[in-house]
Amino acid sequence: MVPMGNRMPGAQAKNAGPSRPKCDHCASFIPGRSEVWEDREHAGVPTAHFVLGRDGAVQKIEVLRAADSTAVRVFEYAGGHLVSEAQDTNGDGVLDRFERFDADGEVVMREEDLNGDGKIDVRSFFEKGKLVRREIIDPELLQGDAAHERGAPAH
Repeated sequence: MVPMGNRMPGAQAKNAGPSRPKCDHCASFIPGRSEVWEDREHAGVPTAHFVLGRDGAVQKIEVLRAADSTAVRVFEYAGGHLVSEAQDTNGDGVLDRFERFDADGEVVMREEDLNGDGKIDVRSFFEKGKLVRREIIDPELLQGDAAHERGAPAH
């Protein structure tokens, strides 16, 4: 690991683990790829993590929550193009929305965990940026919506 900022990566951030150094800008070089961590919020811990391929092209970018270094957004690239994005949409520290993109950067599929159980509940398909089909995988979501529309509390 090579420190690039004004702090050495010797001390680890709380909950950061051995692969998330404490520094303003650090880089790690291993055969076949490089990794860079940056403290973009001046929080004392990395808030961005970049994975670069052998050719120096970005393969992955993680936007990290300063409080515990969990990923709130993850972007994956292939051939210089964004191919997928994952997000923590409700701030609970778990990625719950996953999108895949075509070569033009248009979303082609979105998967969502809406109830926080760690399983995909809804899968949506897009063509040219327009929703063309939606699959409800967890039927309880429909029951909750129907009960809510009748005035009953959703569970």
